[in-house]
Amino acid sequence: MINIKYTSNQPFSKIFSGLIWKIVPDFKGLKVAIELRDPTQRQVSFSIIDLATNMVLAENIQTEEPWYFGIETFYKDILCLHGYTNESLPEHKGIVALNTNGTKIWENYQLSYYQNSYEGIIAYNPKIEPRRYILLDHTTGEQKPHLDLLIGENADFVNSNQELVFPKRIKTDDLQLPVYLEEGIEVEYLEKNGNRIIAWYQKTGSMLECNLVIYGVDNIVEYQDKIIAGIQNKLPSSFFVWKNFLIYIKNRSEFVSYLL
Repeated sequence: MINIKYTSNQPFSKIFSGLIWKIVPDFKGLKVAIELRDPTQRQVSFSIIDLATNMVLAENIQTEEPWYFGIETFYKDILCLHGYTNESLPEHKGIVALNTNGTKIWENYQLSYYQNSYEGIIAYNPKIEPRRYILLDHTTGEQKPHLDLLIGENADFVNSNQELVFPKRIKTDDLQLPVYLEEGIEVEYLEKNGNRIIAWYQKTGSMLECNLVIYGVDNIVEYQDKIIAGIQNKLPSSFFVWKNFLIYIKNRSEFVSYLL
């Protein structure tokens, strides 16, 4: 049985009232935006965490539409949200921009988000065919010139996921660690800054639990935790690393980060 333990850095964690649906980093800094959903109440909310200070900058940000809203992008301390064309279609419509305090700084419900560029947000009016793209200033939402320089083969879009590193799946036979894992089982494995991070599943009765361990120098256990228990199916990915932070969702509603 794995118990929570750490021998060096201590993790930062924050338990939310809803389920953590999405985590979006602002790669220009060290902040992450979190989309949370409460299926029972059909309420969506948003929070922002600064990993540099381990502070929750904004929590339980809600929109006028309680459910059909989501995170579009997070860039340079501006969180952009989207609505939907209607409840039965997945197409996004509308842009609402918030600062890291959760304060609305601009909104435009006539336009839809297309891409985020370093020069601004590329948007379009979904009612106009063929599409005509316009460039919006990140901080004001006002239209900017020179969109033609950003569209085409040389477009330089912002990829918020470009620094996210996900583990690979390997067999324990390929690991040279003093682990107590059974041989031949599949684990999620990633190396970062001299640390080796492993997550694996094991059965407890008829259910599964997912555990995580970090091995540091000389195979010393630096940190370990139980990510979740009492589930029937494996998660798509148990954790990821962004910059120098290990990030995972514990028990569906707890955000955890650990500085590697």
